[in-house]
Amino acid sequence: IAPICLGISERALEISVEYSKIREQFGKPISSFQMIQSKLADMYTLVESIRALVYSVLSECDNTDKKELITIPMGGHNNLNSFKEYTESIRLEL
Repeated sequence: IAPICLGISERALEISVEYSKIREQFGKPISSFQMIQSKLADMYTLVESIRALVYSVLSECDNTDKKELITIPMGGHNNLNSFKEYTESIRLEL
């Protein structure tokens, strides 16, 4: 599931960057505004963090015995809530 989330996050970032170049406010593309640039940078950082985590976990799974994989604890509800709160805090208000 994590690689799918990574792909969705990458595409969301691509769409956000494209839209910020097209959308104009006060006669300028919103991508020229510092706040939008900051939010896009935060999104990029989050996507790269997800990528690093996914690659690390998949590499570890590749090097682990199949029986040991059953005992790997999953993130659970609390991590999902934290992730959701973080992504909501940097969401572009379009």
